[in-house]
Formats: sequence, structure tokens, C-alpha cells
Amino acid sequence: MTGMNKKRILIICTLLLFALLLLADQVTKTSALQSGDRIFVSLAGSAIISREVTINSGVAFGVDVWPGFPFAIVGAFFFMYLLRVTVRHAELRSNVTVWISLAVMSAGIIGNLIDRFRYGGVVDFISISILPIFNLADVCLVGGCGLYILKYLRSEQRVSATKEETHE
Repeated sequence: MTGMNKKRILIICTLLLFALLLLADQVTKTSALQSGDRIFVSLAGSAIISREVTINSGVAFGVDVWPGFPFAIVGAFFFMYLLRVTVRHAELRSNVTVWISLAVMSAGIIGNLIDRFRYGGVVDFISISILPIFNLADVCLVGGCGLYILKYLRSEQRVSATKEETHE
């Protein structure tokens, strides 16, 4: 398989992953809004996981630090910066894990942006006793960012090690 075919397959798989996660996010949010039922998973009589639908108009976790400030736009610019770093960094640019993390983050960003435009806030519906209420897009954002940061740090360690070897 040629390098160009591998690149095309990577792009197609990345776009497919993005589309599937975005669809799953929107379907779960729509289902949560349409169904007023509360769902509980309990252990020893105390709720561990429940579904409680809320519209979060704040930044994150319901915190509204600066009402009216377009935090979604700031998030979009941050994501564009990550894309720029990825494209300029040779090791990241060709790494499957990095593109997967970007697809997952993209699904989270776009999923929550759609909510902000449709409902004036993000639809959150998953409640785990020790965490704030969240949704699938939030899981994508956290997971994608974590994966990206880990890969970036590993690639920087390799670059540093290579530079040290060449200077010795």
C-alpha cells in the first residue's frame, strides 16, 4: 500500500470516527431531552450513576464566570491552534493516535457547539455521584485532549533524546 493510500485511509477513518461520535452524542442528548425518565444505577442503596437532564449555559460544569462571553469561540480557536501544532510537528502529523484524538475532540467540540446554538446551552444528562453532570461530548473532549497531550509529551521526549544524542 502506498503512502498516499495510507493517508487517504487515515483521513476516511478519522472522519468516520468523528461522524459516529457526533451522531452518538446528538442522539443521546435528544433521547435524554425527549424522555423525562430518570435512570438510576445504584450500589448498596446509593445512586452511583443517574440521568438528570440539564441545560448548562456556563463554561464548564455549570460555572458561568463571565456571562455572555463567547467561550465556544475561544475553544474553537484553541482547537485550531492544536491543528496548527499538529501539522507543523512532523512526528505528530503522521501519527494515527494524534488524528484519532483530534477526531474525538472535534466530535466533542462540535457536539457542544450544536447544543449552544440549538438550546442556548449544553445538554448534560449523565450524573456520577462524585462528578458534575456531563454528556458524551464532554467525555470526547476530555479523552481526546488526554490522548493528544500524552502523545505530544512522548514525541517531545523523543525529540529531546534525539537532540541530546546528536550533541554528544
